[in-house]
Amino acid sequence: MSPRADRFDPNRQLPEIDPFAPAGNASGTSQGTGTASASEGTGFGAPQQMQAPWGRKSRASSYVKSIGSTGTQQQSAQPMAPSGFERIAFDREQQRKGPYEEGKKLKGKKAIKAYEAEQEAKRRRAEEEARRAADRESKGVAGFADRTSKVRGVSISNPDYVPTAIEGAIDAAPPKPPKPWYKKFAIMVPASIVLVVALAVGIGWPAYLQVQATNEANAAAEQYQRAMQAYEVAWSEDNLHSLIAAKPSTAISSVDNPLQQPADAQKNLDSQCSLLEEASRAATAMTQAPPPSVAQIAGGEFSSAYQDVLAQDASFERERASATALLDGIAVTMPQLQQFCTNFRLGVAIENASGIRDETELAPLRTFKQGAAMKFDKATVACPDAQGCPDLPNKDKAKQYSELWADIAEEHDTALSTHYAEQCWLDALTPYCVLMSSAWTTHKEDNGDVASALGSPKPNEAGPTPPLPDLDAARAAQTKNYADAEHLAYLEAGKVDAAVLADDKPEWETSMVTRLLKSFEHHLSEGQAGYLDVAGSK
Repeated sequence: MSPRADRFDPNRQLPEIDPFAPAGNASGTSQGTGTASASEGTGFGAPQQMQAPWGRKSRASSYVKSIGSTGTQQQSAQPMAPSGFERIAFDREQQRKGPYEEGKKLKGKKAIKAYEAEQEAKRRRAEEEARRAADRESKGVAGFADRTSKVRGVSISNPDYVPTAIEGAIDAAPPKPPKPWYKKFAIMVPASIVLVVALAVGIGWPAYLQVQATNEANAAAEQYQRAMQAYEVAWSEDNLHSLIAAKPSTAISSVDNPLQQPADAQKNLDSQCSLLEEASRAATAMTQAPPPSVAQIAGGEFSSAYQDVLAQDASFERERASATALLDGIAVTMPQLQQFCTNFRLGVAIENASGIRDETELAPLRTFKQGAAMKFDKATVACPDAQGCPDLPNKDKAKQYSELWADIAEEHDTALSTHYAEQCWLDALTPYCVLMSSAWTTHKEDNGDVASALGSPKPNEAGPTPPLPDLDAARAAQTKNYADAEHLAYLEAGKVDAAVLADDKPEWETSMVTRLLKSFEHHLSEGQAGYLDVAGSK
C-alpha cells in the first residue's frame, strides 16, 4: 500500500485517541471535526472518514462542535471539560446509584461513612487509571494525549479544565466527626449547672445545717426560759396554800337524810365551797403553767445558751417530778370536789324548797298539836304527828290539806329523782345515785294513797290505836317500799366504800360522803406537801 493510500505522513499531526471511544470511530473524533489544513486538501485530498455501521460517537467527541463547511473548524467559546477516566468512572457509578443530590448534606456518622466510601472509590479509580496507563504504554499509545497545544479537540490534561461540583465534592476535606455526647452544648450546660449546684450543696449544706441547728437550739433555750418564768409565777406560795385551803368534808352534818342539812351546816358548806373556788383558780393557773422541760435538739452543742439550759434542766429534774405528781393529784381531786360542792348543794336546795312550802303552806293548816283530841262523829282520836295535824274531822279542810300535801310531795319526789339521776354528787357514786333515783320514784308512786287517806280520814272506833288506821297503813306502805329501794342503793354504795356495809346507822349516807371527800382532800394535801419538800417554800 502506497503512502497516499494509507494516508501516512511523518509531519502530520495525529488526532487525539480516546481510549473510551467505540471501536467504529478509531480517530476518537466525531464526523465533521478535525484540523485539516490547505496542504491536506491539495497534497492528499480530503480524506474520507471511516465509520463503520456499528460505530458510535465517543463521549469525548460530543464535547467538540464543528462549524462551517469550508473546512475551517472553530472551537466553542467555552468548551466543556472532558470527563477523563476518573469522571467517567464516577458518572457510571452515579448513573447506577442515582442522581447526585447536592442540596442534601449528611452529618455525623453518616457523613463520615459516606466520605470513607467516596475515598475508597477514588482510590480504586486511581488504581484503575494507573493500570490503564500502564496498559497504554505497553501498547505504544502513551504520550499522544500530552500534546495539548495543537490538537483539534480538548485533551484530558487541558490546563483550563475546572473540576465539576461533583468532583469537587469528592475531593473535599473529610467531614468532621460528630462531637461526643458529653461535649454537646445541650448536655454540657445542664451538666455544668448540676455540677456547680452539687459543689455548692456539698460545701454549703453542712454549714446551713449547723446554722439551722444553732437557731433551733437558741429558740428552744429561749422558750424554756419563758416557760420557767411563767411556771415560777403560777406556782407561787399563795396558790400552793389556796390549793388545800378548802375542806368541804368538815361542813357535812350527820343526819338521816344527807340533803336535809341544818342551817349552820349549810352556811359552813357554802364557806368551804367558796374556798374551793379560790383553790380551783389556783389549780387552773398551775395547770396552765406546768413545770417546763427543755426540748431535745440535734446539734444543740453549737449553742452555748442551749447548753446552759440543759444544765439548769438537769438540776430541775426532782422538782419537775414532784410538780408533775401534784398536777396529777389536782387532775383527780379538784374536779370531784367541785362537782360535790355544785351538785350536793343543788340537792340541799330541793329539800329547802320543799321545807319552805311545807312551813308556809301546810303548817298553818295543822291546827291540832301532837296528842290533841280530834272529835269525829263516832270517835275521838289524838293527833299522832309531831308536826301537828290538820282539822281532819272537817271534811273540807281535810280535803284542802290532802290536795296541797300531794302537790308538795309530788314536786319534792320528782325533783329528787331527777337530781340523783342527773346531778350525782361524785362520779364514784354514780351507781348509788341511779338506785336512789329509783327509790324516790317509788316513794312518789305511793303519795296518792297517803293523800287519799288524808282527804277521807276514818278513825278507829274500836280503840285509841291506831287512831287513823287507813292513814297509818298508807304511810307504812310508802315507808317500806322506799326503804327496800334505798337498801339496794346502800348495797351498791358498799362497793365504793366498804365501810358502808359495816355502818348500820341511819346516818350512813352522810358518813359515806364525808369519808370520800376526806380521801380527795388528803390526796391533794399529800401532793402539795411532797412538792414543797422538794421545791421549798416560795
